[in-house]
Amino acid sequence: MKVIYIRFLFFLFLLSGIQNINGQSTNLYRFKLAKVDTDSVDFNLYRGKIILIVNIASKSPKSMQLDELNQLSKWYKDSGLIIIGIASNSFNNEPGSNKEIEKITTTQYKVNFPIVTKSEIRGALAVPLYQWLTRKTENGVFDSEVKADFQKYLINTKGELVGVFVDKINPLNVILLNALRNAK
Repeated sequence: MKVIYIRFLFFLFLLSGIQNINGQSTNLYRFKLAKVDTDSVDFNLYRGKIILIVNIASKSPKSMQLDELNQLSKWYKDSGLIIIGIASNSFNNEPGSNKEIEKITTTQYKVNFPIVTKSEIRGALAVPLYQWLTRKTENGVFDSEVKADFQKYLINTKGELVGVFVDKINPLNVILLNALRNAK
């Protein structure tokens, strides 16, 4: 079943120029988010790059994935991979402030990729980026639901959503690694 789903996603990302029902471009380059260190992430600066967006929580049982995300970032840095962590308490595993999140991710996990300020990622209060990631009417590809911390969204070099990977797919899982290699 997973193989069929990945093949389906691969087919979807081959489609280009997809627009949403309002006729707007469905890429993510219009989004800009604040980082925990007071700087910002402007997705427009990542045109032509492969982007992996991950909702993170330092108190999550899956927080060891931060180490694997660091490793993935190092492995694929020269290939143009950008990893963006979105801090979230949507699953009650990130109770800290943005300052505390910055401290934990930089000292304990030594994160080498940008971490965005704590954001709501589910439901009607989800930040616009997550509305785009989870709604076919926004992204032009498919609907999805954020089901747990460390769910991953893969964006191709055209800024189009091409894959969603549940928390059980660790960053170094062959399924995700193959999708990264094919996300052009």
